[in-house]
This record gives sequence, C-alpha cells and structure tokens, in this order.
Amino acid sequence: MSTNTTQQQTTGQLEACLSDYLIGATRVNPALAMAFVDHKGWAQAAQAIIDRRATAFLECLDADVLGAIANGQIDLPRCAAAALAN
Repeated sequence: MSTNTTQQQTTGQLEACLSDYLIGATRVNPALAMAFVDHKGWAQAAQAIIDRRATAFLECLDADVLGAIANGQIDLPRCAAAALAN
C-alpha cells in the first residue's frame, strides 16, 4: 500500500489490501481483532503518521537550514517545487 505508486488505487483495492493484512495479523494474534474493531482513533492515528513521514526528512537537515525554514527565510514548498522542476 505505498503512496508512491504511479497509479491511483481505488478505495476498494485499498480496502482489499488492508483486509488481507488484517486477516494475517489477527491469524497470528487473535486478540488484535477486537483491538482493531474497538479503537476509535484510526483516522487521527493515520494522519499523525502521515505528518511524521512528511517531516521525517527534516532530521537530515543541519541547524542553519532548519532555522531558516522555521523563521520563514526559506520557503520549503517553493524549494521543493523548484527541485521537482529540475
């Protein structure tokens, strides 16, 4: 279920992949099934992971670059768009 695929997967295809994963996970650990059903914060948890993944590369940047991004001297989305245009 990579977000880097060149083709957009349908919701049904994504649900089928998730279902396959859940079947395997709960086969190994049946107690997970109820945890998956009972947990109400899946959307928020997924968004938190998306946010973490989107910003994880910041760990690779030096303090000067991070500071310039933080104080608005560097516009990261503009730099990213320029890099993609090359």
